[in-house]
Amino acid sequence: MSTIAARIKDERLIERLKKISAETERPMSYHVEKALKFYLDEYADLLIARERLVDPGEKYFSIDEAKEKLGL
Repeated sequence: MSTIAARIKDERLIERLKKISAETERPMSYHVEKALKFYLDEYADLLIARERLVDPGEKYFSIDEAKEKLGL
């Protein structure tokens, strides 16, 4: 386990975090860890999507083409 420190300038964000922590009876660090994991997972997906957009070998379909291929 590692410890990190972060400055959060937005007091409303801190208040929301405190409220969620109290409501769930979980420490703020629990929610910060969950939020960070979610963010990093989403960011990784974004990077993959961006790579695919610039890959000249990728085939793209319009929504109508996709529906037709899926039989919708």
